[in-house]
Amino acid sequence: MKGVLISNLGSPDDATPEAVDPYLKQFLMDPYVIDAIYPLRYILVNWLIVPKRKFESAEAYEQIWTKDGSPLVSSTRELTKQVRAKIQDGIVEFAMRYGQPSLDITLKKMIDRGVDDLLVMPLYPQYAWASTTSTEEECKRLLKKFKYKGKLSFTPAFYKDPDYIQCAADIYKEELLKHEVFDHYLFSYHGIPERHLKYTDPSKSYCLSKPDCCQIPCEANRNCYKHHCWVNTELISSALSLPPEKRSMAFQSRLGKDPWIKPFTDIELVKLAEKGVRRLAIFSPSFVADCLETIEELGMRGKEDFIKAGGKELLLVPSLNSHPRWVETVSSWTEDFLV
Repeated sequence: MKGVLISNLGSPDDATPEAVDPYLKQFLMDPYVIDAIYPLRYILVNWLIVPKRKFESAEAYEQIWTKDGSPLVSSTRELTKQVRAKIQDGIVEFAMRYGQPSLDITLKKMIDRGVDDLLVMPLYPQYAWASTTSTEEECKRLLKKFKYKGKLSFTPAFYKDPDYIQCAADIYKEELLKHEVFDHYLFSYHGIPERHLKYTDPSKSYCLSKPDCCQIPCEANRNCYKHHCWVNTELISSALSLPPEKRSMAFQSRLGKDPWIKPFTDIELVKLAEKGVRRLAIFSPSFVADCLETIEELGMRGKEDFIKAGGKELLLVPSLNSHPRWVETVSSWTEDFLV
């Protein structure tokens, strides 16, 4: 039997320090997220980062929590429910890389139901070591633990997939049409450490060798996260007819003191306001479901920083969530595998 597992990053079970604590530890102890040697990673996460950050994160989660819990989990659940309703054969489930429902329990349930041809669909448009590779390797580890002997495949990064690009553009445009024209459009992607870019460079010499290396397609940046973000921005901008002078790209959510990819979203928000941008729209294409990083980081703190710097209006354009167009797109990918 064929089965499709829709996977996303995850959230804590509740917006409390007690619930955030194990979630952050699971997330940050992942060697694909913090790639320090185990003893150092353990000290950093358990002694330095989480004891303080769990309180700050809990406060932030509390601001976005809904009656259905985490927006990311609830929208992924609803997406899966609607995709499942559209298919005729096969099994469709969803799981989170961190938190609940877990990959561990969900994969075991699918195997017990007879799945012997499995497609894992990580909902990360751009390839990244800390998200895509982490999910793939954890699935492989768990399936080995369960002595799974069936087929296993993964959907590739879909940052330039025509159906996804058109879907995202349609959903973004639907929201933009509710408002007046904006002065500027900012594409904000989740940031990663610069060294993570180099991990995916097979040449071990091309990455970050020049300022525009991510804008020139080649074998060395085939799996480069920043290249994927740049292509993603260009394609969605083209579909929305956004002129180059009215759009830009930045990266958010950096952690620690190591070099992260630039420019930084929080700094760019202030710069844009200081340059005279008064009405700003933000897209967040590294997320297909709204979450802490979109609703709270961009829509609340980012908006406050922009307005304090002189801006007048900041619109956080909603992610794809369980919009009918996104359901249609994911359903078509699912059906292509199941038939």
